Amino acid sequence: MAPVTNSASIATSSSKRRKYLEAGKTVESEDRISYLPPEVLCRILSLLPTKYAVGTSVLSTRWKYLWVSVSSYDFDDELLFLPAKHSGEDKCHFLNFVDRVLILQKAPSVKKFRLKCSQEYDTSRINMWISFAIMHDVEELDIRVFMKDSLALPRSFFDCKTLVVLKLSSNLNIGSSLPICFPNLKTLDLCSLDCLDDSLMKKIIAGCPILEELRIKRSALDKIQNLCVQSSSLRRLMLYCCIACPKDHKYSVVIESPCLQFLDLGDYISEDFNVNELSQLSEARLSVAQIYKQSIPSDDYGENLIGNLLCKISNVRRLKLSHHINKSVACALEAGSCLCTYPNLTCLEVELEGSWQFVFDLLESSPNLEVLVCTKVRRCTQIGKGPQVPHCCIWKPPDSIPSCISSRLGKIQLAGFDGCQVEMRLVQYILKSAKFLQELKITSHKLDLKLQSSILKELLLFPRGSVSCQIEFS
Repeated sequence: MAPVTNSASIATSSSKRRKYLEAGKTVESEDRISYLPPEVLCRILSLLPTKYAVGTSVLSTRWKYLWVSVSSYDFDDELLFLPAKHSGEDKCHFLNFVDRVLILQKAPSVKKFRLKCSQEYDTSRINMWISFAIMHDVEELDIRVFMKDSLALPRSFFDCKTLVVLKLSSNLNIGSSLPICFPNLKTLDLCSLDCLDDSLMKKIIAGCPILEELRIKRSALDKIQNLCVQSSSLRRLMLYCCIACPKDHKYSVVIESPCLQFLDLGDYISEDFNVNELSQLSEARLSVAQIYKQSIPSDDYGENLIGNLLCKISNVRRLKLSHHINKSVACALEAGSCLCTYPNLTCLEVELEGSWQFVFDLLESSPNLEVLVCTKVRRCTQIGKGPQVPHCCIWKPPDSIPSCISSRLGKIQLAGFDGCQVEMRLVQYILKSAKFLQELKITSHKLDLKLQSSILKELLLFPRGSVSCQIEFS
């Protein structure tokens, strides 16, 4: 018997399917963004470089003049130049573009003004744009000028009362003759400014009474010798003095900021660090060494300078040490020095160039450590179970198990693992001793698959003090 077909049911089903497909097409083709409120659209445009924000004017009638109500501007002349072609016509086009945007703008105030100039321009024109932003109560000002002649900032800049974020970079001239007053400034970023010297730095910081974040990246041509940071309101400090400098000068760093919570210090030139007690410091990142100047013996540098600096930050909860500073401290430890105790430290990141011994010295000084991240930056000279232990990989078991390993440590990451005899013994020791270890993640250098497989098999056979420990090897 032939099957009975319900024609009405089929017709209903086809009609529903057709309506569903038509509805799907409508949803896909509908321009939902254009129906958002104007303030939302302006917020979206404010996140784009101004060139692209203006470019949306061709989308539709509604978008044609929407960009003139945007309160954030991001001008970058490299976005308007053709690749490898910086002609006078391009420069003129950039100047006219900025002028036109600022003339047509309708926003009552400027939220953010960013200007990046990689070519030579009339400085009076640039100052006119900066003055425009200041007159419109700019809150965030970011000026990056890469020109042969330095740009002297306009007088109105030095007492701008609305600035909250200020970023200055490259060839700018902050005159020392004018008073500086930024009463609402909270974030200050000074990058590669040749005009800076000791007195000007003090003057700038003193003119920011509620400053919370300071970032200084020094220029090889600046005049700073004694970098002094004195601020009772400062919460975050980033200092980068990783530059070559005249060897006949003596450089130092002074930090007097009792409310500091975060410190990132990279310094390869200073011979003295005068740091007050940082009782509120919770995170520190240090990369300090004598790279460009070897004026202090390694033992003294490690013990007196680096050792004292590490003691000043003993309250931190998170600590990251580069392989540069580790070499200096290792020299001091070998000479008989001792590390201070870090009672609050829960996360430690260490870069290694050679000995693993320094890591265990830190573990013994960190009774409450929970997370350990080690990155080896140089490969072993011999891989596998050779008869000789490579010199760049040194470790011997401590006389007693560090308390953090047996009672606290829950997560370990080892990067740059080579699987040499020393490293395998070290991992075996940790797995056996760590009673609360939950995760051991090991990332190797580029090893062949056969060696990787052999190392993994051996790792899985090691006895574990924690039955819940998971091993990940890649």
